[in-house]
Amino acid sequence: MHLRAAAAVALVVSLTAGCVRTLRSPSDAAAPEGGRPEGSVDRASERAAGDAGADAPRDLPPHDAPVDARRDQGARDGAAREGAPLDAKAAESAPLDAARDHAAEGPANAPASAALQFPLPVALTTAATLPVRGTASDPDGIAAVRVNGIAASSSDGFATWSALVPLPAGPTTLAVTVEDKLGKLQATSATATIARLGAVLMRTADVAPGPAGDRALLLDVWGKALIEVELASGVLAPRSDEVIGSGPAFGPAASSVAWNGGPTAYVAGTGAVIAVELATGNRSTLSSGSVGAIRLQPSKGRAILVAGSELQAMALAGGARTTISSATAGSGPALAAPGRLAVDDANDRALVVDGSLKAIFEVKLANGQRTILSGGGVGSGPALSSPAGIALDAGAQNAYVVDGANLLAVQLATGARSVVSSGASLGPPFAIPQGAAMHPDGRVLVVNAWPAQLLGVTVATGARALLASTQLGSGPSLWVANALAVEPSQMRAVVLEPGAGASHTVELASGNRDRLFKPGSTGASLDTPGGGAIDAAGGRVLTTDAGQHGLFSVALATGTRTPVSTGTLGGGSVLASPAGVELDLLGGRALLVDRSVAALFSVQLSSGDRTILSGGAVGAGPAFSDPADLALDLLAGRAYVVDRKLNANAGAVVRVELASGARTLLAGAGPTLSSLRSVAFQGQTKQLLVLASSSNLPCLFRMDPVSGDHALVSGATLGLGPRFIIPSDVVSFPGRVSLVVDEWANAIFAVDEVSGDRVIVSH
Repeated sequence: MHLRAAAAVALVVSLTAGCVRTLRSPSDAAAPEGGRPEGSVDRASERAAGDAGADAPRDLPPHDAPVDARRDQGARDGAAREGAPLDAKAAESAPLDAARDHAAEGPANAPASAALQFPLPVALTTAATLPVRGTASDPDGIAAVRVNGIAASSSDGFATWSALVPLPAGPTTLAVTVEDKLGKLQATSATATIARLGAVLMRTADVAPGPAGDRALLLDVWGKALIEVELASGVLAPRSDEVIGSGPAFGPAASSVAWNGGPTAYVAGTGAVIAVELATGNRSTLSSGSVGAIRLQPSKGRAILVAGSELQAMALAGGARTTISSATAGSGPALAAPGRLAVDDANDRALVVDGSLKAIFEVKLANGQRTILSGGGVGSGPALSSPAGIALDAGAQNAYVVDGANLLAVQLATGARSVVSSGASLGPPFAIPQGAAMHPDGRVLVVNAWPAQLLGVTVATGARALLASTQLGSGPSLWVANALAVEPSQMRAVVLEPGAGASHTVELASGNRDRLFKPGSTGASLDTPGGGAIDAAGGRVLTTDAGQHGLFSVALATGTRTPVSTGTLGGGSVLASPAGVELDLLGGRALLVDRSVAALFSVQLSSGDRTILSGGAVGAGPAFSDPADLALDLLAGRAYVVDRKLNANAGAVVRVELASGARTLLAGAGPTLSSLRSVAFQGQTKQLLVLASSSNLPCLFRMDPVSGDHALVSGATLGLGPRFIIPSDVVSFPGRVSLVVDEWANAIFAVDEVSGDRVIVSH
């Protein structure tokens, strides 16, 4: 990892305090419904405190203590330690400290070892502190464990331990040292590299630079956040989001932001223009009604809006709107599908991109007169194909339009178009580019949506520089990740995503990603995967595919796809929309659920033969309606199925006895759950882990597999770190860690099941 000009540890990121730049790789207390649990930490307050510098350390009680106790317990650095000299002569002639010094220099005693359970080897967080948990052993006994000098606590002689470590902004290497009861202090191989960022970018849509040119505002629509970026360093600071400020949320429909460096910014999207007080983050609706894009006209104290097929003016003082140009206002060729715009305040006009007509319009703001300046047969040069953001230079002589993989310059006098920046050699590529704006120094700022990035383009050379990004790990970005399979012993995950060839493998030790389907691999396209499970010994992942109506094997080394059970392979009831799948390798079978057949199947891996274990006429109890995911407890002979339509479409967990197919609805005490997505079985605690929403917020819950009683593990009101957006699948990982893939964040989260804290391990 490096900080702009300083090289550091080998993590697949480079950081600028709060900005990560991609390189290549070298307890259990329940939260009250709708509120913050007693003893939990206010994330907004901690975030604000963290901006001021490193926080004072907060020590943890034993790792298995209640979450509230972990948060509240004071420092315990004064634990008594035992010690004995190793050298009798030294012990007779020197104090104990000298004996320990001598012992440290003498022959090595039995080596100590330690391992981290949480976090994983690389991670991103937005929290100012991080709970670190692990294990340690030493034949001579352990007197103390420290993480970066912070004393760990333990209730079992440091066989397991925990410490709460303060994190400065930027990258931190966690190092674990063990002191044995003979006084020997030893470093261990237990290390991790953590990047603390001001924010994690999810899907950026627009940028608005300030007039001084030192900073800009980024609109992150999936993160529902307005984020300030220091353009020289890339440091990110959220100014308004689900935690900071009050008022209506931006929502994923937000598309555009306008700002002139003052105390208020304006965010537009379907349904409203929202005014944002940057000092507090508070949001208020300034004007209701559909809006696609917004830019300011400071000289007249108003904003110019694209609203449907109209161009409108909105007074900043009260939000009143007037129509400037429409089918009945103004003259000239009609706008068909106006998109983004730039305002030429000095000449009282707007330049509007029309994606349908593939043209750039000039609209006179005084009378709504429309003229095509470029495209649609006007102007020479490369044709516009998918124009998006537009920026205007200081002299109003040229416009710059992001068009697919190119940045084009448009001479406004003639409409002539020329390529300014294109090709991989000039820097990070344009990737689903969205908004664009002109920096005061003449650079064009361009927002990429996926991966979420801010680029700066030098007009004279076309060179592109990465100004802000929070990617972790190299390789192609995840895209609408909807299923996760994990092999802990190999620190490998497979993320299954819709679309031909879209799925990925992920190295959990680095966050690096690669295509699951390698070039030249053969087999079915598998573009509608529903679930997956890794067979490590077989070097493959088993995945269901609704479009192919079957179960398939994908070789991890090559990506070659082989059918296991389909309509033409194997006997028994035919699969229609297979979804979640788990392996019973000792039984030589896979168990999967089918959403259309509404049943739990057993599939013999050797023959592909299918047997319904529960559903339809098999098994008593409430009928399945839309079984989407499952978890197995083979020792107990049970499966646990998430059905998304039971309980009046809120979803429910159904326990299934594998021997008889009998079904029992789990409906115990706890917060009201809705939108159940996924379930996993936690082998250490013998509890279920369930992804669901509570009070419309995505959360991870633990659930008793007998009673159905459930409590919050991590979510908006419990746990620090990056927030879930739309988590889609959960997998239990050793050491009381859950891995969660989020289809909108396009990231894999690691969740500490003890504290609820979240980090991102690939993004």
